[in-house]
Amino acid sequence: AGEKESGIRSVWLTDKNHGLIWETALGGRFSFLRYGTDNAAHPEGWQFDFEGAALPRVDPHLESSPLIAVDFRMGLLSTWSFGPNAFKMGYYHLSSHIGDEFLIANPAFVRLNYVRDSGIVGWTHNFTPAAQIYGEIAYAFGHEDGALPLEMQYGVQYRPPVPGIRGAPFCGINGHTRQDFGYGTSLNIVAGWQWWSAENNSTFRIGGQYYDGPSLQYSFVNRHETLTGWGIWFDY
Repeated sequence: AGEKESGIRSVWLTDKNHGLIWETALGGRFSFLRYGTDNAAHPEGWQFDFEGAALPRVDPHLESSPLIAVDFRMGLLSTWSFGPNAFKMGYYHLSSHIGDEFLIANPAFVRLNYVRDSGIVGWTHNFTPAAQIYGEIAYAFGHEDGALPLEMQYGVQYRPPVPGIRGAPFCGINGHTRQDFGYGTSLNIVAGWQWWSAENNSTFRIGGQYYDGPSLQYSFVNRHETLTGWGIWFDY
């Protein structure tokens, strides 16, 4: 349920103040090096990954669905998994950009060059093969225009490893606390149905999403959003 993770998704959300918006992501995580077991469903060992994604928002009301804003994320991660625990450590960069059409339609808008360059560490614990808790902390040693150094994420998730065409339910709750907003916390909840592959641990999901907190697009650092809708997610 982490709202800014690299991956593939397409989510249609209704904002009580701005109507229907379309949030998407195109990216993922790609392994360069790995040492460990060959069990794709429950791997143990060490891995080094590259992650990256474009996270745009478009306006589906207007002709050609113009771009409102887009956040870009990229990073390098080292992960370890042993028994019920998994750990990660690495770096990620996030920068925010406003769409040209939005600037033309809103000439008084003051563009901010919101940037984060952060070191990050995290931990996940498996209570069962289906249920996990996790937490992570990131510190931006480089930051601009509204970004402040410290952020934390934490949550619980239920994603049963049930293969086959029938699938299984899933749900996740994520909290995201950011120094940017006086350590205020956003809440993101996702739930629905998933199809999981035992061969490569990839998952396709459909379901609903509820979000309350600072804008999902970091260019709007002073905007609070309450969003509800539905979408599709593909994790690999």
